Amino acid sequence: TFEPLAGGEEGESGGATDDGRADLSREDRDFLGGYINPAYLTDESMGEIQTRFEEESSIKLRHFLVDELNARITKSCKKMDDRDRVGRDRPSLDYKVGTDENWKAVGPAHKQRFLEYEATVGNDKPVGGKASADDGDDDAGGHLHGLRTTLFRSAAFGRWLGRVSSLGCPLGERGRVRRFRPGLDYTVAHYGVLTTDPVLDATLCFCAGDGEPCAFD
Repeated sequence: TFEPLAGGEEGESGGATDDGRADLSREDRDFLGGYINPAYLTDESMGEIQTRFEEESSIKLRHFLVDELNARITKSCKKMDDRDRVGRDRPSLDYKVGTDENWKAVGPAHKQRFLEYEATVGNDKPVGGKASADDGDDDAGGHLHGLRTTLFRSAAFGRWLGRVSSLGCPLGERGRVRRFRPGLDYTVAHYGVLTTDPVLDATLCFCAGDGEPCAFD
């Protein structure tokens, strides 16, 4: 469902940079700094990201979240895989593994298969710089849903996207929290994913393995 960005009336844009690009206000930067790696909030890096995006129409940002938040969600994801005994050469033939009242299987199988998180009252987890370091558990869905509702639906994040993409602030967002169980889930390209209106795709991924030092490529 398409949702308008929250807080659009707050934290107005900080104007424009010397080269005419939309800038972020101090309030925007303070808010985003509780979630996003500060390396991606400097004027220099945002300008470089925008230039690369304009040239290639896509960009990949490594270590996008602040370390504390990244570690909390990564830990939760690993706990879920260990609990369900998937990944790490532990193949499962049970297509229902990991499903519960919040995680629902999505198909049809000839196009896609994965689990989608449907939040219930009380499932949101505290996220951001003010969250406690000991609130992590195996409810990765709750953490990711909380991140989606607090960060990705915020007007401040919309303005950041507009800054680094040069496409302007989005009018709203339509997102979902998905889990791809190792060896079980997938998506394939098909006609149904095409859109008639231009959209900007922004995907946050957590994958197994150790990453390289912070960089965008």
